[in-house]
Amino acid sequence: MQTPPAVGPPTPATTSPGTSAPGPVVYDAGLEVREVARQALAMFVSENGLDPTAFASLLRLEDELVAMGATQLGGDAEVVDNFNSGGSESSLCLVWTPVCGSRPAIFA
Repeated sequence: MQTPPAVGPPTPATTSPGTSAPGPVVYDAGLEVREVARQALAMFVSENGLDPTAFASLLRLEDELVAMGATQLGGDAEVVDNFNSGGSESSLCLVWTPVCGSRPAIFA
Protein backbone atom coordinates (compact mmCIF):
# COMPACT_ATOMS: atom_id res chain seq x y z
CA MET A 1 0.00 0.00 0.00
CA GLN A 2 1.31 3.42 -0.92
CA THR A 3 1.77 6.13 1.64
CA PRO A 4 -0.77 8.92 1.08
CA PRO A 5 0.55 12.37 0.22
CA ALA A 6 1.23 14.72 3.08
CA VAL A 7 -1.56 17.04 4.11
CA GLY A 8 -0.85 20.55 3.04
CA PRO A 9 -2.26 23.74 1.59
CA PRO A 10 -4.03 23.77 -1.79
CA THR A 11 -1.64 23.39 -4.70
CA PRO A 12 -2.69 25.19 -7.88
CA ALA A 13 -1.56 23.67 -11.15
CA THR A 14 0.12 26.10 -13.52
CA THR A 15 -2.51 26.08 -16.29
CA SER A 16 -5.28 23.89 -17.62
CA PRO A 17 -4.15 21.87 -20.65
CA GLY A 18 -4.62 23.78 -23.91
CA THR A 19 -5.57 27.06 -22.23
CA SER A 20 -4.01 29.92 -20.37
CA ALA A 21 -6.61 29.54 -17.61
CA PRO A 22 -5.42 28.66 -14.12
CA GLY A 23 -5.49 24.92 -13.46
CA PRO A 24 -7.44 23.08 -10.77
CA VAL A 25 -6.69 23.42 -7.10
CA VAL A 26 -5.89 20.12 -5.39
CA TYR A 27 -6.32 19.77 -1.64
CA ASP A 28 -5.68 16.66 0.41
CA ALA A 29 -7.99 16.87 3.42
CA GLY A 30 -6.19 14.09 5.25
CA LEU A 31 -6.66 10.49 6.31
CA GLU A 32 -9.67 11.12 8.56
CA VAL A 33 -11.67 12.77 5.77
CA ARG A 34 -10.66 10.06 3.31
CA GLU A 35 -11.88 7.41 5.76
CA VAL A 36 -15.26 9.15 6.12
CA ALA A 37 -15.52 9.35 2.33
CA ARG A 38 -14.65 5.65 2.03
CA GLN A 39 -17.35 4.73 4.55
CA ALA A 40 -19.95 6.91 2.79
CA LEU A 41 -19.09 5.32 -0.54
CA ALA A 42 -19.40 1.83 0.96
CA MET A 43 -22.85 2.71 2.36
CA PHE A 44 -24.29 4.08 -0.87
CA VAL A 45 -22.32 2.55 -3.77
CA SER A 46 -25.23 0.24 -4.60
CA GLU A 47 -27.81 3.07 -4.67
CA ASN A 48 -28.92 4.68 -7.90
CA GLY A 49 -28.58 8.37 -7.17
CA LEU A 50 -31.27 9.15 -9.76
CA ASP A 51 -33.89 6.70 -8.43
CA PRO A 52 -36.97 8.81 -7.60
CA THR A 53 -38.41 5.97 -5.51
CA ALA A 54 -35.37 6.14 -3.23
CA PHE A 55 -34.95 9.91 -3.34
CA ALA A 56 -38.35 11.64 -3.54
CA SER A 57 -36.86 15.09 -4.19
CA LEU A 58 -35.49 13.77 -7.50
CA LEU A 59 -39.00 13.13 -8.82
CA ARG A 60 -39.85 16.78 -8.21
CA LEU A 61 -36.58 17.86 -9.85
CA GLU A 62 -37.25 15.62 -12.86
CA ASP A 63 -40.80 16.96 -13.22
CA GLU A 64 -39.55 20.55 -13.06
CA LEU A 65 -36.79 19.93 -15.61
CA VAL A 66 -39.17 18.20 -18.03
CA ALA A 67 -41.69 21.04 -17.67
CA MET A 68 -38.99 23.65 -18.33
CA GLY A 69 -37.75 21.73 -21.37
CA ALA A 70 -41.29 21.33 -22.68
CA THR A 71 -41.89 25.06 -22.30
CA GLN A 72 -38.67 25.93 -24.12
CA LEU A 73 -39.44 23.52 -26.97
CA GLY A 74 -43.12 24.43 -27.35
CA GLY A 75 -44.49 21.33 -25.64
CA ASP A 76 -47.68 21.07 -23.65
CA ALA A 77 -48.92 19.31 -20.51
CA GLU A 78 -48.88 15.98 -22.37
CA VAL A 79 -45.07 15.99 -22.69
CA VAL A 80 -43.33 13.26 -20.71
CA ASP A 81 -39.66 12.45 -20.43
CA ASN A 82 -37.01 11.40 -17.95
CA PHE A 83 -33.42 12.08 -17.09
CA ASN A 84 -30.71 9.62 -16.28
CA SER A 85 -27.11 9.46 -15.24
CA GLY A 86 -25.69 8.78 -18.68
CA GLY A 87 -23.74 5.89 -20.05
CA SER A 88 -25.60 2.70 -20.92
CA GLU A 89 -28.91 4.02 -19.60
CA SER A 90 -28.79 6.99 -21.98
CA SER A 91 -27.96 4.71 -24.90
CA LEU A 92 -30.84 2.40 -24.03
CA CYS A 93 -33.28 5.34 -23.86
CA LEU A 94 -32.02 6.60 -27.21
CA VAL A 95 -32.62 3.23 -28.89
CA TRP A 96 -35.82 2.33 -27.02
CA THR A 97 -37.76 5.50 -27.92
CA PRO A 98 -38.16 4.77 -31.65
CA VAL A 99 -38.70 1.06 -30.95
CA CYS A 100 -41.74 2.01 -28.87
CA GLY A 101 -43.11 4.08 -31.77
CA SER A 102 -42.66 7.40 -30.01
CA ARG A 103 -42.18 10.49 -32.08
CA PRO A 104 -38.60 11.77 -32.40
CA ALA A 105 -37.17 13.29 -29.28
CA ILE A 106 -34.38 15.69 -28.51
CA PHE A 107 -31.59 14.24 -26.40
CA ALA A 108 -29.15 16.53 -24.65
